[in-house]
Amino acid sequence: MPYNNRGFAYNELGKHDEAIADCNRAIELNPDLAEAYDSRGCVYNDLGKHDEAIADYNRAIELKPDLAEVYRNRAEVYRVIGELDKAEADEARADEIDKKS
Repeated sequence: MPYNNRGFAYNELGKHDEAIADCNRAIELNPDLAEAYDSRGCVYNDLGKHDEAIADYNRAIELKPDLAEVYRNRAEVYRVIGELDKAEADEARADEIDKKS
């Protein structure tokens, strides 16, 4: 998880190459770490690589379908690319998860 956390921090600092490298390392060490796919998806989203972001969010959801934040992140991408129905569905799913916790 430390690589994932540092990757997230790098992204916040705008150091996207370092962020992706750390997320990749986190995934390499633990391919089932949904949070690392979510973090890398955020980097891709910030870079405008929407297909890659959605793919990573999809993988994170496959691994851990109860992470509301991943649905919110994917909804953001769907809004940007104009897929508003999908964005609304993801927001609704995130709200459902939040209500359960």
